[in-house]
Amino acid sequence: MARLAAALWSLCVTAVLVTSATQGLSRAGLPFGLMRRELACEGYPIELRCPGSDVIMVENANYGRTDDKICDADPFQMENVQCYLPDAFKIMSQRCNNRTQCVVVAGSDAFPDPCPGTYKYLEVQYDCVPYSDELNPVPPEAGELKGRKTPLVQVQSEASGRRAGKGAGERGPGEGRAQRPPGVGRRVWA
Repeated sequence: MARLAAALWSLCVTAVLVTSATQGLSRAGLPFGLMRRELACEGYPIELRCPGSDVIMVENANYGRTDDKICDADPFQMENVQCYLPDAFKIMSQRCNNRTQCVVVAGSDAFPDPCPGTYKYLEVQYDCVPYSDELNPVPPEAGELKGRKTPLVQVQSEASGRRAGKGAGERGPGEGRAQRPPGVGRRVWA
C-alpha cells in the first residue's frame, strides 16, 4: 500500500512539474504581475509561495474537474468535466492571501464536495505582490492614527476586486513598507 501511495504521489508531482514547465510558469524569477499557477490532485497538498517579502494574492481557484487529462484516475471518476466549486476562490483567498507561503490539502477537510464520485483537483492562479498595509485592513478603532480624524476607508475596484490606492512604487514621504508579523516568511501557513 505504501508503494502505491508513493507511486501516486510521484505521478502527481511529475504532472504538476510538467504542467508548470510546459506553460513556462515557475515560482522563481517571474516579473511582478505575471500570474502563477499551481495544481494538486485530490488528497495532495498544493503549495503557493512568493519570493522575498512578496505576498500571495489569489486571482482564481477551482476545486473540481474541468479537464479529463489532469490527475489520472478510474475513467468513470474522470467523466464529469463540469465540476466547479464556486467557493474555492473565497476559501483559498481566506487561507492564503497576504502570506508569503501557503499549503492547503486538496480535499474534503478544506473544501465541500461539489461532485461526489468525481476525482477532483485544486487549481489556483495567483500573483505575488509587495506586502502593503493597504492589503491588511486597519481595525476601525485604530483608524485615528497620525492625527487622522476620520476612519480609514477601503475602496475596491469593481473590475478586479483589488483595493484602490497607491501602487508598489508610489509611497509618499515617510510611508515605508509595513512591518510584517514575526515568523512570516519562515512558517508554513495552513
